[in-house]
Parts: sequence; structure tokens; C-alpha cells
Amino acid sequence: NYGYKMGTARLRRQKIMLPVNDLGQPDWAFMEEYSSNVMENKRSQYIEHCRKELARIQYSEIEALEDKQWSAFFLKDIFRLVQRGKRLTKSSQVDGDIPYISSTSLNNGLDDFIGNKDDVRSFSGCLTIANSGSVGASFYHPYEFVASDHVTALKNDKFDYFIYLFISVQTSRFSSKYNFNREINDKRVSREKIMLPINDIGDPDYQYMSQYMMNHELKKRCQYLEHLIK
Repeated sequence: NYGYKMGTARLRRQKIMLPVNDLGQPDWAFMEEYSSNVMENKRSQYIEHCRKELARIQYSEIEALEDKQWSAFFLKDIFRLVQRGKRLTKSSQVDGDIPYISSTSLNNGLDDFIGNKDDVRSFSGCLTIANSGSVGASFYHPYEFVASDHVTALKNDKFDYFIYLFISVQTSRFSSKYNFNREINDKRVSREKIMLPINDIGDPDYQYMSQYMMNHELKKRCQYLEHLIK
């Protein structure tokens, strides 16, 4: 740790556990074959998953993003629900399998898995924005989760997966506006606006956003699949 560092002398004295051959020496051939098999199994799983995901995506020719008209909209006008999570201290958390979302910018904001069901705020199928810590980090959660008081949940029941992904890119840009000393509180959230592409009558063009992200995902998955097969 920070107070007990691994210098060169200490590193030379460290030991690790390894599989051995009949002579008691590290079995390098076994390690290589084992790792190779793990990678091949994972690659096969990824290929199967990619093909399943591609089967649900429908490509459609749409207007280029830079050619669309855009306008600013208040978050509170876009989302039916704008609600902060609830404080849950480490000492109050119990083991479980419910994702606990907090202000980390890694792993979709996942802080831990907990079993708390009482006196917590649960959400599903929505965005979260970190209002402290990694301020502005925004993620979409298709699963049920418990939100800490360090994130604000944004939900609109009419949005699909792809619309949420499009908007999450816009809400993530709050990270350049806020920091550890200037957090996103409830009052500031109510005043925040994001830029969105609009239709002919000036409303957010959600159909376009959904198709844009669908096309983008199809392109990326095809590239990914080609790479895995090669």
C-alpha cells in the first residue's frame, strides 16, 4: 500500500503459486494451453453474443448527424423522473446481487453488489448522472439497481435502449462543467439543458436518435465480429 511500498529488494523476495510438472518446475506448457483454451472459449461466446445482437438491429439510411438541426432542452422536460438516490453507508450494506450504483466513472458506475431492499431507492431502465465524485459520469442501466445519493436517476418510460445511449453522451458532457468542489445538486439539475437533434416541428427527434445509435452499434459490432473471426 501507500505506506508499504514494493521496492526492488522486496520484489525479489515475493512468491507466487504456479502449477508444476513432474520435476517440480513451473509447467509453462500447461499454463499456455490453459490460457489459450480460456481465450478461445471466451472468443466463441463473444462471437455468438455478437451475432444475436446483430439479429435484433435493423439498419436504416438516415440524415447525417452534422446535417440535423439541434436545440436545447431542459432535463426536467425530457425525463418524467429526475430523482437523486438515497444515502447508504458501507456499514449498512448487506451482501447480495443487486447492483449498487454510485459516483465512480468505471464499470457503469457500479460500486458493489448489495442485498438491501428496505429504505433504499431502486430504479431500472434509466440513466444515472454522478452528482459528486466523478461528477457528470453518465450511464444507462437496463437492469434493476439501487442508487446512492451520489447519483441522480433520469427516466422516461417512452425511451428505448438506443435513445438512452444517445442522450447519455450528452449528459456525460456535464463533467466539463462540474467538479469535486462544484457538485450537481437538485436545483442545478432542474436548470440543466442538453442539445438534441429536432424534427420539423422543433421537438426532440427521438426516432432519429434511436436509429442513429442502432446504425452505429451495427457498424461497431460488425467490425468487432470481423476482428474476432480473423
